[in-house]
Amino acid sequence: SSCIEAKDIPTGCMLIKRSVITALMLKYPERQYQNNIAGMDSKMSPYFYDLFGTGVINNIYLSEDYYFCYLCKSLGISLYLETGFTFGHIGREIFYGNLAQQLVEYKGDELNLDYKHLRK
Repeated sequence: SSCIEAKDIPTGCMLIKRSVITALMLKYPERQYQNNIAGMDSKMSPYFYDLFGTGVINNIYLSEDYYFCYLCKSLGISLYLETGFTFGHIGREIFYGNLAQQLVEYKGDELNLDYKHLRK
């Protein structure tokens, strides 16, 4: 398996260091809010942070995963994508994939063009 530095990554299987969350909380105090949903309180702090929001940046809509990546990149935090593991997604549609394996199987195809867009 190997990692590549990526432009954006999905949050479904994201590994996030605690220090990243702390850095984002300090950099964006305006994203702090007090949750008013019963049962969603915290014994450590009454506050939450909207780090997975959505928004339009440079005329492009960013979903919650790409918006989180945007916030990380604003702090100079690099994003890495693991290409050698098989990941799955269960939601509206179910699918599994392994980027490294697909790059070998579909060499020279449209997938390789998409792969280039993943890189930073």
